[in-house]
Amino acid sequence: MKIKIFKHNPLFKNKLLLIFKQYPEIFFDGDLKTIKRRLGQVFEPIYPKFYAEIDGQPVGFISYFKRDSSEIWFLSWFAVDKFWQNQGIGKKLMAYVEKQIAKSPISRICIETVWADNEVVRKTNAFYEKCGYQRVGLIPDYYGKQGSKAFYYKDLGTVKLSKKDK
Repeated sequence: MKIKIFKHNPLFKNKLLLIFKQYPEIFFDGDLKTIKRRLGQVFEPIYPKFYAEIDGQPVGFISYFKRDSSEIWFLSWFAVDKFWQNQGIGKKLMAYVEKQIAKSPISRICIETVWADNEVVRKTNAFYEKCGYQRVGLIPDYYGKQGSKAFYYKDLGTVKLSKKDK
């Protein structure tokens, strides 16, 4: 199985949206409307977007952005098709984005995500921790009954780039 990473192709918008819809515990209705709109955009330099592909089919997606005056990157809209989970796709997407970010003068990443007592959210947050992110904050009941908002943080200042990645 060969996993390839590509810049976002808006032709895959509907297929990628189906991946996000598999996770109602994490991506709420408002998120899905925003995701649908942004997936249809061809070029949006403030939101680099990438997808993982296996045999010509998108199986995962990740994007990141920097708020205007902040000195930190924010990871957003990260999902892997449930059928393809636990096969290294999420790690490969995360590593790809981290290498892109490590090339910039800003090496810090923040992930804002749901914190709730359900299996999907627990697995997602455990994944971030396995990737070296630390939970640094929590806003209780931020999403009402759906859960709290957690903040994960990582400083890529220690990531070593190979010559081909620079």
